[in-house]
Amino acid sequence: MPNDDHVAEVYLGSRSDPLTQSRCRSRVDWMVAETVGPNVLDIGCSQGITSILCARRGLTVTGLDREERPLEYAKQLASREPEDVASRVQFEQTDVLVDPLPEGTFNTVLLGEILEHQADPESLIERAVAAAGDAGRIVITTPIGIHPHPDHRTYFDMRRFLQIVDGLCKMHLSIADLYIRCIVTPKAGDGGCIELSDSDLLAMSEDAMMQRQEEMAERITHFRGRCDTLMDRTKLLQARIDRFKAAPRPADPAEEC
Repeated sequence: MPNDDHVAEVYLGSRSDPLTQSRCRSRVDWMVAETVGPNVLDIGCSQGITSILCARRGLTVTGLDREERPLEYAKQLASREPEDVASRVQFEQTDVLVDPLPEGTFNTVLLGEILEHQADPESLIERAVAAAGDAGRIVITTPIGIHPHPDHRTYFDMRRFLQIVDGLCKMHLSIADLYIRCIVTPKAGDGGCIELSDSDLLAMSEDAMMQRQEEMAERITHFRGRCDTLMDRTKLLQARIDRFKAAPRPADPAEEC
């Protein structure tokens, strides 16, 4: 099934609700801020908003996606940028699990909300590591927990996520707005690797679970209110129907004859 993704439209405010838009901007802006150059590979770039924002920072970006429709949107979006920005970003339709990666290595490989669409996310991590080489970094965002979507093939809890980045140096790991944010590198850099205790990981997971439960409770309250409103309207309509049925009817001339 094609991935009907609209991340650029959500980021730019032309799609979805204000809360979803704000959270999308927060994730994308975090990825852009953590990207180092000069050369960047955006795997699963979708509508291209992250690639374009990186190009605005002066970075040279290659955006890859297997879906034609979002790539057409990305190209149109890039064409509206100043010439110097548009010249630094290119988009290609390819399946990174099958087709050869672009030549050379990249300072940053972006995996923005793409791992959850993979039945075998480890294979995508391996490709990203190959593209990053020894000195590059991989910047990742992916939902934690169950985010229903027709094309989501893998759900991540913290344990499952750590399995796919096992053996990589973790420079950053956090959860924000029910999304895992992570930076890994094949080899330890100057900043070294962070070490998170079991209690740290448990605390992050529990905080995410509590946020999910709070949001679900709010939604349940909202829909209960809507149900109550619909029930009240149904009662009013039923009362009108009952009054209509009970009202005397005018005599039928055919019956009088």
